[in-house]
Amino acid sequence: MLKHPLAIFDENRGNLIDTFEHIFDEWFNDSFPVFRQNLGIVDLFGGGSYPKVNIVDLEDKVVIEAGVPGMDKDSVKVEVIDNILTIRGIKQESRYDQKTPYLRRELKQSSFNRSFGLGEHLDTSKVDAKFNDGLLTITLPKLIPSPKKVIRQIEIK
Repeated sequence: MLKHPLAIFDENRGNLIDTFEHIFDEWFNDSFPVFRQNLGIVDLFGGGSYPKVNIVDLEDKVVIEAGVPGMDKDSVKVEVIDNILTIRGIKQESRYDQKTPYLRRELKQSSFNRSFGLGEHLDTSKVDAKFNDGLLTITLPKLIPSPKKVIRQIEIK
């Protein structure tokens, strides 16, 4: 089967759209490297990573929305260590034990771990996370820049 030259199909993921996302992400990261640093998130676009996220840059904060369908809040952990925000989770395979005779078993236990390097413009001491209906929302407040330095002349006596 012939492939279109732009249709670089990702065999592992089996999804052509993800491949185009990856091409766009690489182009964006190469074209605008300073944008990511100014935003405060070093690894802004993690194309094939899970969970899939939306990252929103608001005036006073950055919000990360991570889709983790089928999980509850007790199965997901969020931590910040040395300016690295990590989302971890474990999805249980079934409510039956391993001795249960299955006719077919396709749902497996799986885990994920996704990290984001945080820049110096975010207040990592005030990170907030909420979980609702399979959507994890992490809020990272931006640091308020200190006022410009005031220079004044001191009279020498």
